Amino acid sequence: MTALSFTTDTRRLARLLEDRETERVGKLPLARDIVARRAGCAPGTLENLRKGRLKRIEGWLHRKLEALLVREIEAEIKRLTNELEAYRRAGGDAAQAPQMARLVAAVEEAQRLIGASQSSEVLR
Repeated sequence: MTALSFTTDTRRLARLLEDRETERVGKLPLARDIVARRAGCAPGTLENLRKGRLKRIEGWLHRKLEALLVREIEAEIKRLTNELEAYRRAGGDAAQAPQMARLVAAVEEAQRLIGASQSSEVLR
């Protein structure tokens, strides 16, 4: 990975985490504080990362942001899987409901991508 792609990837991870948290809490500054606390860095670090003002990005920060995003995606998969199971227990048939069929496909695709991501980490 080149320095530029490393920087771009780290910025993308931070932005995704901040944006997802902003959807939950409503305000970017509050979301940034939450993500920074989880990542173990200062909120200003994430702000500078978002604005492209960091001259150097530490490897530990990239790895931590990546791990946080994977953990968040896994939680989303679990939530969607529970929702699907509740639908099935209520007598619904996922094959007959287009929205549920898309949900099943999304869960399977996310699980496949996480599996591919974890196997590529072994190769690093």
